[in-house]
Amino acid sequence: MAGFNKIILIGRLTKNPEIRLTTTDIKVSNFTLAVDRNFKKENQENKTDFIPVTSFGKSAEFVEQYLRKGMQIMVEGRLQIDNWQDENGQWHNKAYVVSSNIVFLEKKKDPADEYQEKYLKDINEVENNIDEPFGDIPEIKDDDFPQFFPVDEEG
Repeated sequence: MAGFNKIILIGRLTKNPEIRLTTTDIKVSNFTLAVDRNFKKENQENKTDFIPVTSFGKSAEFVEQYLRKGMQIMVEGRLQIDNWQDENGQWHNKAYVVSSNIVFLEKKKDPADEYQEKYLKDINEVENNIDEPFGDIPEIKDDDFPQFFPVDEEG
């Protein structure tokens, strides 16, 4: 019977990808994808899985050029599990995803959009404080002003 090994993940990069070359000069990228679980128990916070992803060749070049910490992406690939025995005879394994396709899920931020967001935020703050645009203004009495000229009570 033939096997089927396909994974599709949607998440955010936890840090910038690490890039290296193999001994045969093939580019390799490694990054971790934070993926929220779609279910949670009552009165508990959502849980997040941190899944290691590896890309090779052209895919690794794409990762190096375009992916940065915090970006939301979709990764298509396969699960791979490496097993090895250390010098003490202890067996270890590592599970990770080998990507075959990576897709951006958010548009690239335009500096003009960031300026507009800040401008609208500033405008909203002003509109929300329009009742008291200058804050609390203390009451000013006549006695608060200095007397520069003698006051003639009679005339």
